[in-house]
This record gives sequence, structure tokens and C-alpha cells, in this order.
Amino acid sequence: MKQKIQRIKELIKWKPYMKELRFLFTLLIILLFSQGCSAKIAFEHPSKVDIEGLKNSKGVDHAYVLSQCGTPISWYRNKDGGRTETYTFYEGSSGAGQRGVLHLIVSAATLGLWEVIAFPSELIARGDQLMAKAIFNADNKLVSFQVIDPRPKEYEGRTNLMRQLSTWVRSS
Repeated sequence: MKQKIQRIKELIKWKPYMKELRFLFTLLIILLFSQGCSAKIAFEHPSKVDIEGLKNSKGVDHAYVLSQCGTPISWYRNKDGGRTETYTFYEGSSGAGQRGVLHLIVSAATLGLWEVIAFPSELIARGDQLMAKAIFNADNKLVSFQVIDPRPKEYEGRTNLMRQLSTWVRSS
């Protein structure tokens, strides 16, 4: 009986702090489960696209352009028998595998708290989404490659996240 009374007295001491503890515990759970897995995102990053190499290498095969840019979103036949293709791709980054391993180790060491920093940084590291137009001749050789910048001039040099934030601020 004395043990029960002692436990009740201990609980009464903590009662004024229960709301704060409940709030902190809920905040911790939300932070842990609201973030994604930065290591997974890092491993899935596209490799860096050699844009300058594509612009300067006329006559390369269609397969090389596909390996760099992925599947085209649209294409049509030209009057001369060639084709014009439009691609969308992310700029990509190098060293994604090493970053993925680093995120795994640090996230495990900090019991997942590293995700609060790493997840947004991986979204920024992906780069901007670009659009490009490639023109091929009848022999499927590259004639020209041109990056079409869909961004307005006022956003030049900003990251994708910064563009989204500034658009959101302007609209509110």
C-alpha cells in the first residue's frame, strides 16, 4: 500500500509538466515521421547531364542522347525525314552514392534526427528541372541540342526550392 501511495505522489509531482511533455513528445513524433529517407533520395538522384557536351557534339547517335536525357516527352517528324524531340530532365549531381552512404551512417548515429537537415538538402541537390530540344537528321544523328529555359529571367540562379518559396510569398 505504501508503494502505491509513493507512486501516486511521484505522478502528482509530474502532473504540472504533463502538457509540455505531451507537446514535446508529439512534436518529436511529427518531426521523425514527416521527413523522408534522404539516403534513398540520394541513391535515386539522376546522374549529372553533360549539357555542354551535347551542345558541342554534333553527329552523335540518338542512343547517346537518350542515355543522357532519358525518354523524350514529345517528338515529331521533320519534313527532311529527321525528328525533333523534347526532353525534360533534372540537372543532376555527382557523388550521389557517397552522399547516400553518408546519410545512412549519420542518420543511424543520430537516431533519425539527421533527416530534418538531410531531406531538404537532398531535394535542393537534385537541381532544377530543365527542358531541351534535340534535332536529329534522317540517320538518327544529332544536328542540334538546345536547352529551353522555362524559368522567367527574374528567377535565374535561384534553386528550385527558392523559386517555389518566392512564388508562394508573392501570391500571398
